[in-house]
Amino acid sequence: MGAIILCEFPLSELADAIAARSWVLERVALLAMKGEAELKFVGTVRSARGRPACETIAIRVADVAGAEAIVTRWRSKARFFDDTTLRVLRIAPVPHADLPVPLIP
Repeated sequence: MGAIILCEFPLSELADAIAARSWVLERVALLAMKGEAELKFVGTVRSARGRPACETIAIRVADVAGAEAIVTRWRSKARFFDDTTLRVLRIAPVPHADLPVPLIP
C-alpha cells in the first residue's frame, strides 16, 4: 500500500518558506530520479483568522515504511522543520464497486 508525505509550512516568513520549498523539492527530485518518490502537488491555503497562509507539498512514496524513513531522515537534517509539519498518510485503495453509481447516465 502506498503513502503520501504531506509537508506543510507557514508562508509568514517568505524567505524561510522559499528555502523550505526549495529544500523539499530538491530532495523530491533526487528521490524521483531513484524511483523512490513522486511529487503529487504543491498547494497554498489562504490565511484564516489569526493563522498565516501555508503551503503544502505532497509526495507519493511506494509504502508507509519508506515514507516514515524519509520523514525521519529529513527531520534530522533540516533546521527549518521547526515550523514545518511532516505527516505520513497511508493510501487506502477504494474499489470501484464502493463508489456511488450516478443516477442519470
